Amino acid sequence: MKILTFVLFVLISNMSFSQEKPLDTKLFGSWSGTEKDNQRVGMTKNWIMHRFENGNFILLFTIIEDGEVSNFTESGKCWTVGNMFYEYHNNSKQTDVYTYQVLDENHVKFKMKSSGIGQDNEEYEFIDTKLQDNL
Repeated sequence: MKILTFVLFVLISNMSFSQEKPLDTKLFGSWSGTEKDNQRVGMTKNWIMHRFENGNFILLFTIIEDGEVSNFTESGKCWTVGNMFYEYHNNSKQTDVYTYQVLDENHVKFKMKSSGIGQDNEEYEFIDTKLQDNL
């Protein structure tokens, strides 16, 4: 009986951990954004993000700061619960948490609630703009 109970516990645990976390379907697809002096004074950041239906994302950044240009990518998983957007980054193993508001079908506003990285702006927010499909 103990073995059966243990096996059932393991199966139920694995099922709950393997379930995909839902992502608001309005957030699927490719999005872009830009900001200047918002996250840090003197820094301009541009990005393109693609959110896949399974919750995976890839994020491409171009940053201009002190006359230097740098590019980097991030990837991870994202999901939503109510009006909260969660973004787990594979590189840092940190999860950023935002509130989000769909302004219209082409614009979503995000406001940071917590992050694994330090920032100058505690009221950090930005707007993603949907990139149109060329079909």
